[in-house]
Amino acid sequence: MKNRLPLFMCCLCLLAGCSDSDSNENQNQIECDNSYITVCNEALTGYTVCRVGVITNIDCEVGLTCNPATNTCEPVQPSQCDENTVPVCNGKNARKICKNGALIDDPCPEKTECNEATATCDPVGEAPANECDENTAPVCNGKNARKICQSGKLTDESCPEKTECNESTATCEPVGEAPVSECDENTAPVCNGKNARKICQSGKLTDEPCPKNTECNESTATCEAVSTPPSGECDASSYTQTCPDPKHHTYCKDGQVVTEECKSGAICNAELKEKKCKTPAEKDTCDPASFSESCYGDATALTCEDGKVTKVDCANAWGKGYKCDIVENYSDGKDAALCYSKKENCDTPGDSYTRCEFENEDGYDQHYTVTYVCVQGAVGNHYYAAEVVDCKHSCNKDETACSD
Repeated sequence: MKNRLPLFMCCLCLLAGCSDSDSNENQNQIECDNSYITVCNEALTGYTVCRVGVITNIDCEVGLTCNPATNTCEPVQPSQCDENTVPVCNGKNARKICKNGALIDDPCPEKTECNEATATCDPVGEAPANECDENTAPVCNGKNARKICQSGKLTDESCPEKTECNESTATCEPVGEAPVSECDENTAPVCNGKNARKICQSGKLTDEPCPKNTECNESTATCEAVSTPPSGECDASSYTQTCPDPKHHTYCKDGQVVTEECKSGAICNAELKEKKCKTPAEKDTCDPASFSESCYGDATALTCEDGKVTKVDCANAWGKGYKCDIVENYSDGKDAALCYSKKENCDTPGDSYTRCEFENEDGYDQHYTVTYVCVQGAVGNHYYAAEVVDCKHSCNKDETACSD
C-alpha cells in the first residue's frame, strides 16, 4: 500500500502535465470547477486553467506568447503597436488598446459605453466635457514635456531625448540650438483674407483676427472699420438719396432706408447731383480722393483726373491686346481700373521682379528700372508697374539694377 500513492500521483501528473512551475503556483491555491474558462495571464507569458480543482498557470514555451483572442500559446507576431498607440473605440462596448505589442479588445465596464471623442468608457448618457479642441495651442509643461490636445483631453507629450521644450514656441528643440525664426521685428504684417492678418509673434507668423466690424485693408495691412450704410425709417417725400461709399446707394422705400449695392461697372458718385448707382460718364464731376475706378467694357478704364471722369482706351494707351481689369481696394480702400496684357499674367499675388528699361526722348536715352508686382484682379492676376527708379547713367537690358 505504501507504493500505490506515489504511483497514483505519478500517473496524475502524466495526465495533467505537472511541472515545477505548477508546484510554485499551487503554493497559493485558488479552487475552481469545470465552469472555469481558460484565459491568458496579464503578462501574456502563459495562461491559466482549472486543473484538479485548482487554478494553475501554464507557461508558454520559448518563442511563444499567449494570444488573448484564443487564449492559447502562439508564435510571437510582429509588434502591432507600442506605448504611443492611442486607444480607439471598437463599437460601443469595447475599445482597442495596445498590450505587449498586440492590439486587443478591452471591454467597457457594465453601464458604460465607449466615447468616440475620447476613447474612454463613460457612464451611459454622460459625455464628459472636452478640456480642449483643435484650436488649443500646445504649451510647455516643464523642460521635458508639453501639454497638447488629444481627443478633447490635455495630455502630456514627452520631449525626445536631448531636446527641451522652448517656452516661446512650445516645441521640443535640441538643447542649446535656437530655432530658426520664420520672421522678425522687420517683417511687415499682411492680410490673410478680409477678417485677419499675418503678424510676427515670437519668431513665428501668426494669425491675428480683425476686431468686430472691421476688415483687413490689403493696401495697408491694417484692420479698418467697415462703412455701415444708414438704416431705419424714412419719409420718401423728404429723404435725400446718398452715396455712403462708391459701392453703395441708399434711398427710401416703403418708409424704410434701403441700401443698394452697385452692380459691376457702376459706382455711386457722391459728386453728382443724382446720388445713385450708374456707369460713370466721361467728364462727370468726380473727387479723386473717393472715386473708385471701373472698367467700361473690357478695354476701357474709367478714372478720375483733374476732377473729371476720364476714359482711357487701354489699347491706344498701352498697345494692342491690352484690356481693363478691376483691382479691389488697390489704394486707400478704393478700386483701381488697370490696363493689362495677357503676357503679364502671373500666378501668385505679391510676387515681383525688376528689369531695366529705357526710352529715347529728343535723342537722349533715359535709363531706369521698373519693379513689377503681381496683383489679383477681377479677371485674373497680372503684373503691374509698382516702382520706377531713374538711373544716373545706364541700365543694360538683361540687368535688374542701374550700373551707376
